[in-house]
Amino acid sequence: MLRSIGYHVISTFAIIAGVSLGLASCYSHGVTTCGQEDSATSALRGSVMVKYGIDETPPPGESVKPGADSLVFVELCDLYSENPDPSKAHPNYRYSALVDDAGKFSVDVPKGRVGLHTLLDGYLYGFKLATDSTTSDIVVTAEALNGRPTPTVSAFAVTPTDASEGSELRFTLTAKSAANDPLSDEVLLAEPVSGLARAFAPPRRGQQGKGFPDGQWTATLTAPAPGTYTYYAQAVSEGCAVSNRLDVQVVVR
Repeated sequence: MLRSIGYHVISTFAIIAGVSLGLASCYSHGVTTCGQEDSATSALRGSVMVKYGIDETPPPGESVKPGADSLVFVELCDLYSENPDPSKAHPNYRYSALVDDAGKFSVDVPKGRVGLHTLLDGYLYGFKLATDSTTSDIVVTAEALNGRPTPTVSAFAVTPTDASEGSELRFTLTAKSAANDPLSDEVLLAEPVSGLARAFAPPRRGQQGKGFPDGQWTATLTAPAPGTYTYYAQAVSEGCAVSNRLDVQVVVR
C-alpha cells in the first residue's frame, strides 16, 4: 500500500510489551501490537460507497453509489500500523464484514482505534481511520480502477474442508503482482458470518511500503461454531489496486 497516504514510517507500535523489530522471535500472531484484542466488543457500523468509473454514466447529480459486496477488513490499533515482523502475517487484521446491497455493514469488534480497509473487484482499495470504533455511520469511499492493472490470486485452498469446532484451519493462496506494482502486505482472508479475518503470511520477508514477494501465502484461523462457512481471499497492491476474489467453503461440525 502506498504509505504516503497514511503509513507511519516510524510507529509507536513497533516496540510494544518487549516486542521489537530486533526481537522477531518474540512476535506472535496471537496478539495485536497494542493489546486491543482484549478490549470489550461493540458493533462497528458504517457504509461503503464507490465512485463511478470513466465508462459509466452516473445519474444526474450523483458521483458515488453503494459498494455492494465489498469486503471490509478491520485493522485493530491504527490504520497502517507497523508489523513487528514482515516475514509473518500482520497481526492486527482481525475482523471482517460483507457489505449489503445498500452499502451497509456491521461487525462486532473490540472498542478503540481501528483502520478500515475495503476490497471490491474493479475498484481501488478504500481506507479510513476511525479513532473511535463506536462512532456511528462511518463512511469509506473507493475509486474505480479505470483500466489499471491488478494483482491476481489463484489456487486458494483450505485444510481441512470438514472440521471440528476449535480446530485449526490452514489456508494457502498464490498471489502474483501486476507489472511495476508489487504486492502490499494486505493479502487478506475473511469469513463475514463469524466476522473473523486474518492477514496471510508472505512466502518471504517483504517491506511495508516497498512490496512483498509473489508466491504462496499462508494463513490460519480457528474453526468457528458448527455450520457451513465461506472464506474469501483477496490481495491489494502497493499502488492500491485490488485483485480478483476467491472463496472456499468449510463445514464445521
